[in-house]
Amino acid sequence: MNTDVKEYIASGILEAYVLGTLEEKERQEVEAMASKHLEVKKELDAIEDALITYATMHSMDTSSGLKEKVMSKINEGGGKAEYDRPVISMNRMEAEEKADPRNKAIWGIAASVLLMISLMANLYTYQRMERAEGYVHELAAKSLKKDSVIKLAVANVNQLQSDMAILKDPMYKIVELKGQPKAPDAKAMVCFCPGSKLVYFEADKMPEPPKGMQYQLWAIVDGKPVDEGMITMGPGLHKMKDIDQATAFAVTLEKEGNGATPHGDMIVLGSMPS
Repeated sequence: MNTDVKEYIASGILEAYVLGTLEEKERQEVEAMASKHLEVKKELDAIEDALITYATMHSMDTSSGLKEKVMSKINEGGGKAEYDRPVISMNRMEAEEKADPRNKAIWGIAASVLLMISLMANLYTYQRMERAEGYVHELAAKSLKKDSVIKLAVANVNQLQSDMAILKDPMYKIVELKGQPKAPDAKAMVCFCPGSKLVYFEADKMPEPPKGMQYQLWAIVDGKPVDEGMITMGPGLHKMKDIDQATAFAVTLEKEGNGATPHGDMIVLGSMPS
């Protein structure tokens, strides 16, 4: 038996179903669960048997006065039977009782069950309140997590919109950086706007640097490398240092905190489009 079915059985809703205290929507839910899960159907049968046994052991006098009280309880609310059941006249009930003595036992069961309804309903309500409190705490925890997810999604959308604006801007030159012998499959991209001197970098396909190492971007100006800053790995375009002009861009693998001179292996390289 899976955990969800166990919790459903333990919730008290099956007892309320047998006692007839559920609303129609809940009744349909119980019937659907019983149809789908054999464990729920068996538990329903067991509860019905237990109530009948209890009622039989604690059978009460079924005088006409008691039967009137029973019918009054069942049909309270303007004389309309709960769940739209037809009202059976007292004369008919007495006639049925004479015709079949088993009907007397049935009315005894009904009387006993009615005495249990209040207790069972209160128990069911208490259990539902407990589950509701747990659900509220669960929702609160999920809400915090949901807020974090939403904030992350909003940040990603904002990043994407910003990147698209740069990529669509005709003032930017797109420089494709291709893998070198040390990393032939590596790829990266630089967006450079000569007019505003802005430079953005994206690591399209580059292996994670070893511990203590970091990638560094260089602008090639008059054949010499100019430091463009250490690269932050991650999706999207990342702002680098401004540069007046460049004929190419390159990335090397350097020790963290490297200075303005490259020392490590070149990973990717790309020339400005003509």
